[in-house]
Amino acid sequence: MTSAAGPLDSNAFYTVPDNDQFMKRIALIGPRGAGKSLLAYTFSAFLKHRPSSGHAVAVVNLDPSVHKPAYVPDLDVRHFSRDSDVALLYPALFKDDVFSDRFSAVCQQSGAVLLDCASGLDWVWFSKLPSDFCDAAWLVSPALASESLMAALGEALDVPVINVVNTRELFATEQKTLSPFSIPSRSRKDTVFVNAWERDGFDALAKHLGPLPQTA
Repeated sequence: MTSAAGPLDSNAFYTVPDNDQFMKRIALIGPRGAGKSLLAYTFSAFLKHRPSSGHAVAVVNLDPSVHKPAYVPDLDVRHFSRDSDVALLYPALFKDDVFSDRFSAVCQQSGAVLLDCASGLDWVWFSKLPSDFCDAAWLVSPALASESLMAALGEALDVPVINVVNTRELFATEQKTLSPFSIPSRSRKDTVFVNAWERDGFDALAKHLGPLPQTA
């Protein structure tokens, strides 16, 4: 199964990293129920247990309202705050010395860090995030996001943004090929189709990280 992937036009707000550019901190953003936490869990496991070589991957829970994540977080925002207004929480959190030190330690010890962010997108525009919040953002959604939304997110976050369309429908056939209605969308080079439940499309998604440092 091959997903749409590759560099975008130079005039786009969002870009895909070059093959030699490693994206370390990936913010998983998107609406509630899109499968951000599931993707964090299954994709991190996929990276750690790839047949070729394992990689040091950490998952940070940044959703203070989650009851029980699907994974064991390497760092959990709930240990610091339960404030559901993440537009105010995130800037304060990254100014907190204890959290910042622990976050830095997790990043230093890991090849890649998946940031499982709170649901919704309002905080992206209304939160004064630190410039080093993330190296890239993946908009996890059950359907294709509009190009205008992708451009707005890229401009607001000032990092590469790709649309990770998480759906079972596109992988429904035995051959796990895209269904006919999705074919026009394959020209969208800012988009990767995955099925986080079955881990389909993960090879294509991993290419958007760039070369991962190997686990010692």
